[in-house]
Amino acid sequence: MKGLFSMPYVYEAEGVGHRLYLACIEKYMELGEVLEIYYVPSQNDFDEDKQRLLEHPEPIEINIGKYIYQTFNGLYQLSPKKAG
Repeated sequence: MKGLFSMPYVYEAEGVGHRLYLACIEKYMELGEVLEIYYVPSQNDFDEDKQRLLEHPEPIEINIGKYIYQTFNGLYQLSPKKAG
């Protein structure tokens, strides 16, 4: 995995799209902090997935306070009613 992650710590997590996970991020992360989340669909294809991620990173910037996130494709508004 050397060269894939820019952060010094790696954790395995499940349910990162769940609202409670997002609430935890909102509570404990400070403005400007970075969180890297990688999804590896098959460990058998890890080398191919790693190469794809290195060649085409897809960062997402999240502003939980305003319920928005931004990708290379644009800025998206989330519904506070559905997020909570």
